[in-house]
Amino acid sequence: VLLALLTGAFYSLSLGYNYRYLTLQLAKLEWHLHLKEIVLAHWPRSPEEFERRNRWGVIPWTTPPEIIKMFWIAFLLCIALVGLLAALTDPEKDPVGDVLLHETHMTLWRAVPWIAGVCFAVGVLGPVWFGRKMLAVCRREEPWKETSPPAGGET
Repeated sequence: VLLALLTGAFYSLSLGYNYRYLTLQLAKLEWHLHLKEIVLAHWPRSPEEFERRNRWGVIPWTTPPEIIKMFWIAFLLCIALVGLLAALTDPEKDPVGDVLLHETHMTLWRAVPWIAGVCFAVGVLGPVWFGRKMLAVCRREEPWKETSPPAGGET
């Protein structure tokens, strides 16, 4: 369950990274096609602006847009909930019947909160990894030079 939740958290982050990358490419097209006045005003307009927006202070930090960010947060909360429930549940006091867990299973049960903690930490630090990727993409971009629009009927 924890692996599935962690995979979901990283999938949400990767969707956000793809969104940011496509936004960068669209901004580049808009720049070269002279559509700067037509597109949304809050979109970044240069690789430098993308770099600034993909940081949390000095830390590289790329989170998904809000609608996808809710899924990332939900996955992280579910990871924390699984860990908390495993920590609060005592498998030696089985409420259903007289089923006793083998000692190996008891050890695994006691490890679940720790594994959940590691999964939660990895999920929370995921935006740093995607932030580093996004900053690398921005730095590889050539400076966007102002070009003149096509003349008359030329395309």
